[in-house]
Amino acid sequence: MRKFVFVISYALKRMTRDAIKSLILILVAASFTILISEISFSLEKQYTRMNEAYETIDVEGFLTMKDGTEAKVYSKYIKMFSETIGEYSSYIKDLCLKRSVYYLPSENYTPPDGEALPNLIGISRTKADVSLLPVNKAEITYYENYDESAFLSDSDICLVSAKLAEGKSTGTPRIDKDGYITLYAYIELVSREMVKVPIKLKVIGTYTNGDKDIYCPWPVIVETLKIGFTGDLYSEGLKFTITDNLKIDEFKEKASKIFVPTGYMGNDKDTTINMLLL
Repeated sequence: MRKFVFVISYALKRMTRDAIKSLILILVAASFTILISEISFSLEKQYTRMNEAYETIDVEGFLTMKDGTEAKVYSKYIKMFSETIGEYSSYIKDLCLKRSVYYLPSENYTPPDGEALPNLIGISRTKADVSLLPVNKAEITYYENYDESAFLSDSDICLVSAKLAEGKSTGTPRIDKDGYITLYAYIELVSREMVKVPIKLKVIGTYTNGDKDIYCPWPVIVETLKIGFTGDLYSEGLKFTITDNLKIDEFKEKASKIFVPTGYMGNDKDTTINMLLL
């Protein structure tokens, strides 16, 4: 009888001990499974966020010379990037063009010796000129009923410096009682002859951290340059934003048929325009 009780007692102890081990094993396995699931979920969530960030972040492209210096981008290339008819129109938006010409505040104005003439600058968007960017501490204030969209038009409007608007700038035109300024674009023709082209512009706002430069829409400069034969139209650089980041590689492959890629290490005498994507 005693032996029987011992056997039963031993069996119960083994069963209890094995059950505890089994329970511990089950708990460890369950914890490990939960941990793996949490890690997988966290990684998937981070991957989704990275994809969303990649798809929404602004990616800008530039045209420069292959050594990174500013390029004169002529009409042939400007048309390629036109947002309406250009062959790259499905890949880009917010095309930025810029062209500067000298101006005189009056027809018979003669600048003092050693003083450079100020610029009338045609831009397709304010971010086409780094001097107007917040990073350079520039602030733009538009007058009532106007905003940056005015630069997407061919209207005879302009931005002037706050200093010019306050009448504190010398060698610049004055704003009349109706809010207009009259100046003379001073343009060099192919023949090297200088001509004066009168322009009247409505002042629609001011910018800080500047003095004599006046900004007008890109089409105003284009029309001004048509007055005389000044050679092929060009922009002082060209900048754009990619519309769909998932198509960057597709765009680069298509553009590589015309432009050399970033990091091109060709012959130093090669003056090919380089495409930089940042």
